[in-house]
Amino acid sequence: MHACPLGPRTSSRCSGLHLLGAEHPLERASWNKETAPNADRLRERLGWSQQDLADKLKNFGMPIDRAQLARLELGKRGISLDETMRLAFALNVAPVHLITDPGANAEPVAPGMEVSPKEPEPVAPIPGMEISPTEARAWIRGQMPLLFQDPRAYFMNVPRAEFEHYQLGGK
Repeated sequence: MHACPLGPRTSSRCSGLHLLGAEHPLERASWNKETAPNADRLRERLGWSQQDLADKLKNFGMPIDRAQLARLELGKRGISLDETMRLAFALNVAPVHLITDPGANAEPVAPGMEVSPKEPEPVAPIPGMEISPTEARAWIRGQMPLLFQDPRAYFMNVPRAEFEHYQLGGK
């Protein structure tokens, strides 16, 4: 074990790598913690109750009761990749925007839509690393590797047409 450079906490899992922020990144190193508040915010934006969303999810092959959905939105219940995809579909949002909060920097593309008024929190894709939500979305979309990832290996798995599209400034 070693002492974490951010404070008195010690952990054998802490790499000592803290790219952004002062909070110990092991506290937020979970995509579930990123997704949970976004699910709640997006559901409320649509004017749906938790029961409304639970009913829709049941129709899309994700049987979940209102209590389980409440636990998910509070971050007290994990969410699988399959559930994330179904939840994004039911909420009429791209999965990348369910997983990461666009925050105050986002401008709505549809009239009457509001974005989160707060600055988005850094995202911890793995324990010991924090990145901005913008960087997280670019990584998820295959637009950029993260620190310590081999760019050649990363881009080798991006389809050529997508790579060329983004290299030419496409979004």
